[in-house]
Amino acid sequence: MLRTPFLFPRSSELWRISLRFFLADAIPKAQHRAMDFGNILTIDVAILNGTPVFKGTRVPVRALFNVLDSGESTEEFLTEFPDVSNEQILQLLRIARRLVTSKKVLTENPELVSDQTTGSGDAGLVTSQTQQLERDIFALVNEHRTTLQLPAFLPDDVCTIEAQAHSINMAAGRTPLGHEGFEERIARIAAGAHPGGVGGQAGENTAAGQTTADAVVQGWLSQADFKRNIEGNSRISGVGVARSTAGTNFFTQIYF
Repeated sequence: MLRTPFLFPRSSELWRISLRFFLADAIPKAQHRAMDFGNILTIDVAILNGTPVFKGTRVPVRALFNVLDSGESTEEFLTEFPDVSNEQILQLLRIARRLVTSKKVLTENPELVSDQTTGSGDAGLVTSQTQQLERDIFALVNEHRTTLQLPAFLPDDVCTIEAQAHSINMAAGRTPLGHEGFEERIARIAAGAHPGGVGGQAGENTAAGQTTADAVVQGWLSQADFKRNIEGNSRISGVGVARSTAGTNFFTQIYF
């Protein structure tokens, strides 16, 4: 079984709310309509009184989020629970990310989009403004590619998770501005999420200090290496933006 370390920033409130919505909102709906949970989890009253568990195991889904909540990696989780597969974890985290960044979650949990960082975990480093910057950067990059008659990048959840995690780590001061850990991020994307590859080059652009999406993209286009990434033959991409406690924005876009 492939075990790629999938590291996430410590963001306890974010993952706790993600889990609550996953268990209380998405799973009941899955019982009534087809959703992507078939190979991920099982809900059976004969197994732990109906507690959602990873399919083919008796490992509660909640156990994974407890591990992430403590700041550990999924490699440590897989060591402790070898019956769970790496692919099950990746699929679950993609779904959780979509839930925790959905309009419903953000509306009902305004603490996640507070403009002020609380100093408790990393949730405050991601705000409604940083998420809007992510969308605007992605759109501007694709607009530029369109002017060159290049195909638009397709948004990818795993690329986005990796980009967000890197930006959060830079904003929190755990990682310097730049590309530290780039090879590991690309390896996780390639091996865990897209084992067959997608036929494009891998690249990463980072920046810090800009306040608008246009300034970020124009800055990248003014640097040969970053411009090459934007205009390259990658197929998928993800953008992550985080704001430090000092108010500095950190940006990452990953191309694959």
